[in-house]
Amino acid sequence: MKIFLKKLLSFETTVYKPDKLNEAIDFLDSFFNDYDVHTRRYEKNGKPSLVVTNTFTKKPKIFLNGHIDVVPGDYPKAFEPYQK
Repeated sequence: MKIFLKKLLSFETTVYKPDKLNEAIDFLDSFFNDYDVHTRRYEKNGKPSLVVTNTFTKKPKIFLNGHIDVVPGDYPKAFEPYQK
């Protein structure tokens, strides 16, 4: 899990780098390929989204929401994760 989180945190998913946001969505989509889940991709206002459900439905009983876009870091190593 540490390697997964390090990789996810290393994407510069800011408004200034939409290509990195797409790379992060690709990474997450491929991660979920190893599990018995369904993924669907959407795009709105040029920003991609990924929906993951345990059954193929547009109306899941439970829906958890998160985001992977962030504000730009103000220091050179803002996207170099480390463990303390």
